[in-house]
Amino acid sequence: MQGVAWPRAVLLCGLAVLSGCASGGGPQPRNGGTLYAALPADPPSLNPLVARDPVSLRAYLPLFPLLYQAHSDLSVTADLAAGLPAFSDSGKTLTVPLRPDAKWSDGKPITADDVVFTVRVELDPRLAAASRYDWGPLVSVQTVDAHTVRFKLSSADAAFLADQLVTPIVPVHVLGSVDPGAMNSAPYSSAPNVTGGPFRFNHRDAGKAIYFDANRSYYQGTPHVAHMVELITADASAPAELGEGKLSWDPDMSPATAAQAVIASGVSVNSFADTSFVALQFNMRTGRPFAPLNARRALAYSLDHDAIVGQATGTNQGLPVWSDINPSSWASSGAMHYAPDTAHATQLLQGQHPTGSIIYPQSDGQRAAAAMLIARQSHGSGFALTPQALSDDAFGTALSNGDFDVALVSIATHLDPDNAALFATNGPLNYGAYSNPNVDKLLGAELSAAPANSVDLQHTRAQLFAQLEQQVTGDVACYFLWAPRHFMGFSATLGGVAAVGVHLDGDRNNHVLLDWFLTG
Repeated sequence: MQGVAWPRAVLLCGLAVLSGCASGGGPQPRNGGTLYAALPADPPSLNPLVARDPVSLRAYLPLFPLLYQAHSDLSVTADLAAGLPAFSDSGKTLTVPLRPDAKWSDGKPITADDVVFTVRVELDPRLAAASRYDWGPLVSVQTVDAHTVRFKLSSADAAFLADQLVTPIVPVHVLGSVDPGAMNSAPYSSAPNVTGGPFRFNHRDAGKAIYFDANRSYYQGTPHVAHMVELITADASAPAELGEGKLSWDPDMSPATAAQAVIASGVSVNSFADTSFVALQFNMRTGRPFAPLNARRALAYSLDHDAIVGQATGTNQGLPVWSDINPSSWASSGAMHYAPDTAHATQLLQGQHPTGSIIYPQSDGQRAAAAMLIARQSHGSGFALTPQALSDDAFGTALSNGDFDVALVSIATHLDPDNAALFATNGPLNYGAYSNPNVDKLLGAELSAAPANSVDLQHTRAQLFAQLEQQVTGDVACYFLWAPRHFMGFSATLGGVAAVGVHLDGDRNNHVLLDWFLTG
């Protein structure tokens, strides 16, 4: 099935400037009014300690201070923190300074005790939460003084900053007396009366809406918008409501709704790549058809990459990718692209006709379509690949046991570009037994990197990631296909919206809400 034809502006990923932005001769910020945001369902909780499902994340986004925040290029900067961490002990200790002027909405100061409390409760096995929290290599967290927190790691991990420290903080003076096992049933989870983000909780109309007021004591400044209402509304109604100004922002539009919204008057739609990707993962164990490098390269040259993505994802409009690193990321560079070249693919095979199966989960129609297309396109170069649908459990077992030739996998990633789990020898997601000593060395170098002598951590790691991307894509460790495309819709009555991307999803940046204002 062919995808819908989208305007070029909608197809751009990452940075985008939408109509209604305050730039040049555009509308100037004004204060007051109510911003209406869409929620697809009633959130299970408004307490970050309890729930981090997508609906809850979007619901409590305006309410809590983030220790660090992510930009649209997925770089990390200070929020509640007063600056980037100081690294010591060969990168195993991170000392984080906090802003001295930050206050909770009840006027009490936000201190290191709040940060330490938040982390320790999330680590507590008694915590009544929907899922366990991943603090990676963290060994301990402690208060140095009122405005300094120290994190000690079991090993140097440069990814810790983006993957663990872009996180909301809760007030210890409110929740410190709550037993972690009863946290979910505490009144705070449905009505957080003390918060520290750009907005304050007002009240909740269960199943209908959540009401917020601007937090005038927010340490980053007061939002232009005086009130914010999160409306629980059907996705299909979003285009009309955005066009009429009844909705200001829909942070999670379905592809079908986005297709309707983009042609609606008074609506802007932005798309960006989700932090996950779909790829072919090869089994490189001895005796498998894709163990030889030339077989993997021959398959890459046999395929029309973008045509496969377009036809397999259809109206969902998957974004073609050639790398494991999110295309919006500061570290996205260096990946090799393979143009269709059947003659070269045949030459690489040297008369061989590799035979094998492409496994995929039968529950995923997009991967099923991709498997069929890959099998068909590669046939002309001499491959004989058979798509094989497996139950989700059987698919997971086949990967874990290494019992496959090539698999269409979906891999979730984090804000940080590190993917040692996928490419390191014996990495937990390295189901195909890929191994390259140079890649292991580069992965170790980027994870153990720490700022020294004023050398910027990101700059140092970016050079290493460029080398990593060249190496893993040159080895065809995986053949990357697409990242799911995420859509957001905005009313023309909302100004100040710029650089919209994945950082605005999943509670990664609430500072942008300060800049938004109503134009009508």
